[in-house]
Amino acid sequence: MGDHALIVALLTIGSLKSAIFRAHPGCTAAQLHTAEVNRTVPLAVGAVITIGLWLWMAWANGQGRSWARIVSAVFFGINTLDLVISFVLVHAVATMIVGVVIWLVGLAAIVLLFSKESGPYYRQQTSPV
Repeated sequence: MGDHALIVALLTIGSLKSAIFRAHPGCTAAQLHTAEVNRTVPLAVGAVITIGLWLWMAWANGQGRSWARIVSAVFFGINTLDLVISFVLVHAVATMIVGVVIWLVGLAAIVLLFSKESGPYYRQQTSPV
């Protein structure tokens, strides 16, 4: 899942171990730890990559790179797909709420990037890179 799942996972990390244990009551302490790591590490790595890509897009859009608007829209589309998948697969209310809030912020950014008022800013940038 995306960065919203990581946020919720970090906020509720104390309950992760008990949730895993409830789902698999016969787990040893080592198995429980492995399950925690297997759940948390991919979320953390994915979130760091996602945050890095969004920061890159913020920088590129701040430089007036017109391609960055397109790439940002593609990233927003991927985020939308991730949110839909999380609604289907993850039935945690907190994850859904955080995901929707993050999605709404992304929607606002995309609307502003493609607004009529933003067009001249991107057209005046003549740098080819």
